[in-house]
Amino acid sequence: MSTLSAPQGRPEVEKLFALSEAKQRYLCGINPMLIDVSLLEPCFGAAIVHTLANKQALLPLVDEFGVKDKIIATLNYQLPHYPQVEDDFCQYLLETKYDMTGCFALTGVGRMNGSQFTPHLSMEKLVAYRIPNTVHEISLLPKGDTKQVLASLCACIQWLHANVRGDHGKPCRIYVNILDLIDTFFIDRSWACDVLEQLAKDGVDGVSFEDGRGSFFPFQIAAVVVSMKALLDANQKVLFHAHAGNGMENASALEALLHGADGYWGRDGKRIVNYWSRIA
Repeated sequence: MSTLSAPQGRPEVEKLFALSEAKQRYLCGINPMLIDVSLLEPCFGAAIVHTLANKQALLPLVDEFGVKDKIIATLNYQLPHYPQVEDDFCQYLLETKYDMTGCFALTGVGRMNGSQFTPHLSMEKLVAYRIPNTVHEISLLPKGDTKQVLASLCACIQWLHANVRGDHGKPCRIYVNILDLIDTFFIDRSWACDVLEQLAKDGVDGVSFEDGRGSFFPFQIAAVVVSMKALLDANQKVLFHAHAGNGMENASALEALLHGADGYWGRDGKRIVNYWSRIA
């Protein structure tokens, strides 16, 4: 079913195109947060991945592009006790005294055992590598002990605030990326709302969600953004991340921004910037 009614004469046509032009002006006027991930090492099966030399060569190019915020490492990879190129790259940044301002790393969730909290190794690496900010990843499905999940998430955020030194001594910026938030909204909407309402009180800078399969339509992405804005604190940002799948990843990103998302993270960020430069 179309969301646009059939126009009744030329005045209605003019209204429709005025609305279209207003959306374009809005996109031209916003200044969204972009987190670049060009430096990331794919931590799953891939034919070609970044070597340490690749990452060293990419770093000045990313800096030259001018994005202020970038994810430099995936620390919540499988078998984190076995170092990967991510660890080598972080050690390289420390040895060369690279300015970590605006740097993020992906981290995983620690565990609660009764009242005792154990941070995930990726969280401890965040401190050891002096990375000032994090995108903290969680999954909500399959649904387990909800009280335990919420308690662990709260404990993670408290631990990060207590142990991570942020940019120039400021508090660590924490964005919680809910990997399966869209699926959860469709499968168990109440559970999705419970988590977002808790995050509204937990002192995080924002919440990210992603279309990890590239299988959702732009209007479904828009529904998630509007719902998140309704449930989170007004000062918390909503970020979006899309994987290529059905060819609508850029359209979905623009739809998210049109409905109030504050930014985007991913390699497609450069393509979106280029698109804005053409429509501006």
